[in-house]
Amino acid sequence: MHRNDYSAGAVKLSFWFSEFRKVISLLNSGKSINGIKSIVENENIFSAASPMRSKQIFNTVSARVKILPPEFIMEFDKLRMPDQRIIALIAIMETDALFFDLMYDVYREKLIIGDTSLTEADVRGFFSQ
Repeated sequence: MHRNDYSAGAVKLSFWFSEFRKVISLLNSGKSINGIKSIVENENIFSAASPMRSKQIFNTVSARVKILPPEFIMEFDKLRMPDQRIIALIAIMETDALFFDLMYDVYREKLIIGDTSLTEADVRGFFSQ
């Protein structure tokens, strides 16, 4: 099986679900991505430990939001939280090759056999391969 090259930088990224929701909510309230960026720079809306971390969160979250179809963004606030989490997961998979491969190679195989769990051992096995 062909393996992609991965960046070790992805390890420092988080799901940042609440920040993802906040950016989408601001978009749906009429703000632009540039307007949200300005808010992030001036108000620490993510409660980040530093301005640098706030910028990193925004850059990661906004990249995830930008890959979504506009219809997903418009309907996002109306969805139940489990459905919002699925949308966020899809966005992460679209922007993070390592995470996509983990889900595709490990979790997909488990789903095929009817197992919906993903364990630490599964993740370790993926990385050892």
